[in-house]
This record gives sequence, C-alpha cells and structure tokens, in this order.
Amino acid sequence: GDDGWYPAAVAAHAMAWGRAARLNRRLVRERRIAQDVVAFAFPIVVGAAMLVVWATARPGVEPGALEAAMDEEIAALADLADDEVTRAVRL
Repeated sequence: GDDGWYPAAVAAHAMAWGRAARLNRRLVRERRIAQDVVAFAFPIVVGAAMLVVWATARPGVEPGALEAAMDEEIAALADLADDEVTRAVRL
C-alpha cells in the first residue's frame, strides 16, 4: 500500500468505523451531539492522502459546537491507545 494512505486509513478507522470508534463513542453515543460520523482516507498523490471526516449534528445542536468537539477529538488522535490502533488495523 501507499505509505501516505495507510496511516490516514488507520486514523479513519479508529475515529469512525464501528460503535467503539472514538468519534462514534464520544460524539454519537456519549455526548449525543451527532447523529452519525464518517471518516475515510482519500489518496491524492503518491505518498500523501487526505483524511476526510464529517458528522451530522443532532437537531438543536449548533454546527459550531459539533465542529469544536470534532476538532478536540481529531487533536486527541496523537494519544490513540494501542488497542484502538490494533482494532483499526484489523478493520
């Protein structure tokens, strides 16, 4: 696989794929500010990829509040636990 795409794909899986994924768990199930979240890696050139993440706000939730919460979670990716990475790789 492409060296730039693989880390982005692992990050996408850790953030949004499955009920235990970080954004699903925190924004959809715990804080209940998002209806759903999606993340995927999109290869743009050899050696690089773009990580695409979006969420649908629940009715009554200000888009800015959801955006701020997503920013916090994305910033926290630097602290992914080993089990989160292992689960993401298995997906």
